[in-house]
Amino acid sequence: MEKLHKCIYCNAVENLTISHIIPDAMTKNNVTYYGVCKTKHNSEFSDKFEDKIIKEFSYVSNIIGIKTKSNKKPIYQVSLKVCDNMYCKKIASLGDVGNESVTRSNDGRQKFGPIEMLEKIPHKGEIIPFEDDEMNISIDFDVNLLISMEMGRFIAKISYEWICKKCDICEKYDFFNDIISYIEEGKGSNRIKIMFEKNLYEQMQSFSEYGNHCIISFFEEGKVKTIISLFGIAVYYFEFMFPEFEYEKYKNNIFFINISTSGTRIERTYSKINLKEEDINLYLFLNKARFSVKCFTNKVDDDLSFVICGNLGKVVDKFDNTPNKSFSVKIEK
Repeated sequence: MEKLHKCIYCNAVENLTISHIIPDAMTKNNVTYYGVCKTKHNSEFSDKFEDKIIKEFSYVSNIIGIKTKSNKKPIYQVSLKVCDNMYCKKIASLGDVGNESVTRSNDGRQKFGPIEMLEKIPHKGEIIPFEDDEMNISIDFDVNLLISMEMGRFIAKISYEWICKKCDICEKYDFFNDIISYIEEGKGSNRIKIMFEKNLYEQMQSFSEYGNHCIISFFEEGKVKTIISLFGIAVYYFEFMFPEFEYEKYKNNIFFINISTSGTRIERTYSKINLKEEDINLYLFLNKARFSVKCFTNKVDDDLSFVICGNLGKVVDKFDNTPNKSFSVKIEK
């Protein structure tokens, strides 16, 4: 007999919809769960924290080739230095910088754009041509977002909905009130941690390459524990208590999914008591990763910044060959 679906956040039975566990703006292969009420939760989560995460990763999504719902490249912001003047511009392609519109410099004193457009401006002053190699393009990325409250709620939502999908949970249990409160309002216990050891990020390459998303969940000590990799740039660890009546059924399972930059995905369920030889790398990674994480703090420390910036650079180098480009990282001290 088919289960009656209720919203896993509030037990509503009307206006249920599909939730994208990883937002469709960040992946080429959608992982979805049916059972979230449309307005109160699915749409609210987008407004409260998902949209901010999507926007910050828009450049990464762009160079990987992820398209928007209207089948266009994601828009992202760049900083330009042209003839010693600084400009901020939102673009969809680095190759089109300066070819589509006129942009005013940050100090408001200069304008930059195609000559034919500049010539139409009244009182335009002197037009100074320049070569492409005289322009420096910088893409800004806020590393602080990776340990923000918005990111914490984002990771908790992915973990909770992924487990509901894999364990066929079709309603809200009071057992989950703490994690739901954290996702909804940022209240309750925050058990989200971020992986900081460079060698473990490198070890992940054996089953999830840079640019991919990966989710791995396993059960231990009455809890479900989940490791989530976003583009291989940052890896998170999250755990929450799991209902005892369901725990026995799944305690030996490892749920795994890897979504590649090509749009293909590998989704498997492993048994901890019957791992094959080729799966040992994954198991060894799990055992190391959960002890190599640190809690969120108010700022990114130097060690974590070094690892994250290194991962980010590897993704950029892998997917973007645009010349005269640099990548600046914002780190709050």
